[in-house]
Amino acid sequence: MAIPLETRDLSVRVADRVLVSALTLALPPGALVALLGPNGVGKTLTLHSLCGLRPSARGCVSVGGKALLDLSPRETAQRIGLLLQDHEDPFPTSVLETALMGRHARLGLWQWETAEDEVAARAALAAMDLAGMEQRAAATLSGGERRRLGLATLLVQDPDVLLLDEPLNHLDPRHQFAVLGELRRLAANGKTIIASLHDPVLAARHFDHAVLLYGDGRWHQGPVGEVMTHATLAGLYAVPFERYRCEARDDDRVLLATPPP
Repeated sequence: MAIPLETRDLSVRVADRVLVSALTLALPPGALVALLGPNGVGKTLTLHSLCGLRPSARGCVSVGGKALLDLSPRETAQRIGLLLQDHEDPFPTSVLETALMGRHARLGLWQWETAEDEVAARAALAAMDLAGMEQRAAATLSGGERRRLGLATLLVQDPDVLLLDEPLNHLDPRHQFAVLGELRRLAANGKTIIASLHDPVLAARHFDHAVLLYGDGRWHQGPVGEVMTHATLAGLYAVPFERYRCEARDDDRVLLATPPP
């Protein structure tokens, strides 16, 4: 079986600064990966490099066994979906029309969306708690609602690999857990997901794998239970971390940052 997303010696550079050096990953179907690191280490640029939005300094990316550079833009959109960190609405589209844009990679040149496409879009909006807002102008949504609309559009797009840049940004706790549950469902159905996060607690509890970026070329990857220790997180974020146990859940994967001495 072809690996949905694979990198070999991928390097990300800004000016004369190497942020990520020789990143090598092979992510199977169902991988649920948290991308972690402090501000400015290259999380966004790495996600952009993984989908071809930004050329890498060196190395290559393969999607489903094919080099990303050999895929047409249409093929790329069918295989990889990207949730941008920030999104603008340059056209006056409704919430439903915005979600339906996810189907464009699956349509022919002059083909319009079908009734089945609309059903899929409405289901995706409902999954993101946006049912009943279909006719609202997308530009009138709050930041959290717009974030969930971006995720719904990716659900309609239905790619094999989802690259999510801060998918929990602007979301209240209830919607954070709803989105995390949806990501878990997608992974269980074989989707490969990489999401940049700023909360190690949520990463440790809800993701299986982690990639840590240090911003000086170094990176560390592996299962969250092995990679996300108080020592590695302290080295990553330059503040102490302590482990706590949640007695109600019999869960000791609660790692919280503490003020430096």
